[in-house]
Amino acid sequence: MADLCKRCEKKGCDAEITFALSSSTRKPLPLDRYPDPGRGTVRKVLTREHGEEVVYGQVLHGTALHTAVANGEQLYVIHFNTCLANRPLNPMPAHLRSAFSRPSTRPSRRRFR
Repeated sequence: MADLCKRCEKKGCDAEITFALSSSTRKPLPLDRYPDPGRGTVRKVLTREHGEEVVYGQVLHGTALHTAVANGEQLYVIHFNTCLANRPLNPMPAHLRSAFSRPSTRPSRRRFR
């Protein structure tokens, strides 16, 4: 599984993504195509298994993540975090959300028994 690139197939996204095998589960891990030094948390590791190249993705946390950032490593973002298909289409502005959340001043027509 060499560096395979394709486009996200979710409606409204169409971003370029690449895949790596998760180092813990060995399942395909979709990553953004290019490294992001500010938000990246996944390190790509290229290894050779049974005569072919395999790309593993190590998700870094805590001290390992801080060390990788300090060393200037190229870290990738898991595509789910940046996929445009996961974003709300038209979020309600904050000033309207607060206006709708206020209790009404009209008397209620509900009858409680």
